[in-house]
Amino acid sequence: VFATSIVFSGYGLGTFTLLPLSQFLVDTWQWRGAYWRLGLGILALLLPLLALPWHRIRAGDPRLARPAAAAAGFDGGLTLLSAMRHRAFWGLFVTLFFTSLGMYAFLVEVLAYLRDIGFDPLFAATAWGFSGALLPVGMLGVSALDGLIGRRCSVLLTYGVTLAGLGCLWLLHVAPSVWLLGGFVLCCGTTLGSRS
Repeated sequence: VFATSIVFSGYGLGTFTLLPLSQFLVDTWQWRGAYWRLGLGILALLLPLLALPWHRIRAGDPRLARPAAAAAGFDGGLTLLSAMRHRAFWGLFVTLFFTSLGMYAFLVEVLAYLRDIGFDPLFAATAWGFSGALLPVGMLGVSALDGLIGRRCSVLLTYGVTLAGLGCLWLLHVAPSVWLLGGFVLCCGTTLGSRS
């Protein structure tokens, strides 16, 4: 979980910086200029990555010997076919499928919604970008909760907090306020990472 939270913290910090940067570029150079600048920035970041010694990185440290079974990718656990015979697998699959379908369907529209109800575009992008920085907080928090109250209770709690955040987002069209926006960002930002 800790390694996953580190990966998502990189994603979260990227979201925290890229959303406001993208909005700034769009405000300054319109969409076409923003796309060009973001593309050139990605290309500039890609070139140093190509220079890394990938063969040596892939081989790993020769001082760390791996067992033959682990090197082959087999750890003696369930295979995909044997896991597919369990109800728990399908319950988890359906839950995560519909959660991602429901969550990611509205995530792409949050900035447009915030702009439409009167928030400054750069402020809205910064606020929504901050939710990405909260991903590792949610992941580590739910991992700790899992040990205290159990997995089922912690999952139900995260869904409840997500619904509270969506309630704050819905109330923003009635009474736009920074407090409701903060409640939405805090609730949804911390629980988005908890699904992992």
